[in-house]
Amino acid sequence: MLKPSDIPADFPVRPCAPDAAGARTCGDCGLSWNDAVPTAWTPAPSGRCPFEYFHADADARREYVRRPIVDAAPDALTLALALAIVAPDEVARIATALAETLADGMDAGAVERAKQSALDLVAGE
Repeated sequence: MLKPSDIPADFPVRPCAPDAAGARTCGDCGLSWNDAVPTAWTPAPSGRCPFEYFHADADARREYVRRPIVDAAPDALTLALALAIVAPDEVARIATALAETLADGMDAGAVERAKQSALDLVAGE
């Protein structure tokens, strides 16, 4: 079970009391959120938990690197490759397909440089 303190302060959805107006509660993590407050994550499609990125252990929580990667990626290919490394499975599959499409027809050296740039970006270098 997650605690409200497990959710990063910059995450746009904030945990709330389960009895708050508009609250939905996740059966996996036990956290509640106000699904009536529109954000990039809510209302949650198909009743999905907006905190699902944090459902796994503490090592998985560090995968929430969306903003730093998006802000630091020098190009679309590097961003797609970086997201393919750190994102949850569904997003990683989409990012991998996007990276393959973007790399199609590119010089092999440029693709390798983008791969290294993505690894450096994820490592925080």
